[in-house]
Amino acid sequence: MAELKNILACVRSDLNKIEKQLQEIISSKLPLLDTASKHLFKAGGKRFRPALVLLSAGSNKKYSKSSSKDILKWGVAVELLHTASLIHDDILDESDLRRSRKTINSRWGNKVAVIVGDYVYSKIIPILVTDASRSSRHDDIINVLSDVTSQMCEAEIKQLSGGNNSILLSKECLEIIKEKTAVLFSACSRIGALQAGHSAANVRSLTEYGLNFGMAFQITDDVLDLTSTSRLTGKSNFRDIIQKKTTLLLTQTIAKANRTDTAKIRQLLRSKNIKRVDIKVIKELMIKYGAIEYVIKKACVYAEKARSNIVSLGKSKYKTAMQQLCDCVIERVVKNN
Repeated sequence: MAELKNILACVRSDLNKIEKQLQEIISSKLPLLDTASKHLFKAGGKRFRPALVLLSAGSNKKYSKSSSKDILKWGVAVELLHTASLIHDDILDESDLRRSRKTINSRWGNKVAVIVGDYVYSKIIPILVTDASRSSRHDDIINVLSDVTSQMCEAEIKQLSGGNNSILLSKECLEIIKEKTAVLFSACSRIGALQAGHSAANVRSLTEYGLNFGMAFQITDDVLDLTSTSRLTGKSNFRDIIQKKTTLLLTQTIAKANRTDTAKIRQLLRSKNIKRVDIKVIKELMIKYGAIEYVIKKACVYAEKARSNIVSLGKSKYKTAMQQLCDCVIERVVKNN
């Protein structure tokens, strides 16, 4: 299995340029805002989302490198959107660790974190209005970003309004995963395809690729939250259980569990504070009823769908990288379970 850095070697130069632009864009004359805003960016990250923008664009052999400036700005935009959402997510989840660093909310408090998240998001706006030509392609991409932002917010409200005492169905869990996470991956690959002038058929294929890849990514991420360690994931673990979120793992366990074990899970989720021993009990029940194995298989199905979505693309190092990314997200969870 190729390492992520090797998979993304074909776009590394552009990713480095995006990284530099991110640091410049979020700079502030106010010391606290400058330090807090750069805190999460300096921690690095996999940069999957801008990578998908670049890979999708690069997979069109007719795409001119002279247009790289345009594609870079969209890579910056999607990473700003993603980071702003992470900052706000950490507040909602009361997380204290992200990318192996203290979260902004745990270091500076929720009030500062809310403002920093808004500040990072505000930096997308200048990117959207810098194209004087206002081409139809540019307008299409703005609509993609607008739509995905709305979907992500709506999905968060859906999850929050579910409450701690309601167990969602697997179908509902998959919808939340799609709307909270996968739609942004889909938007990234669609933006790259639109900017590069792919055919309408290829734009659809790459859009679907991003969606299915995003589903596989988030499903495996939920498994790692339960089965891995903070040292490996770089963020707080067991947050889904502690926050009493209904995940695919939980719904599958309850669907298969007997009445006694179902009652035990519900009782633990109703408790005011979930303790480490409670987490251990829930994890053991997930293993007992094959939920972890089931969810990993589900992720594999989505990863395979993503691979099949781009079969019709012409052969290129960018297409190969996108295929390898599908293997990468599955491999990271398989080797840990």
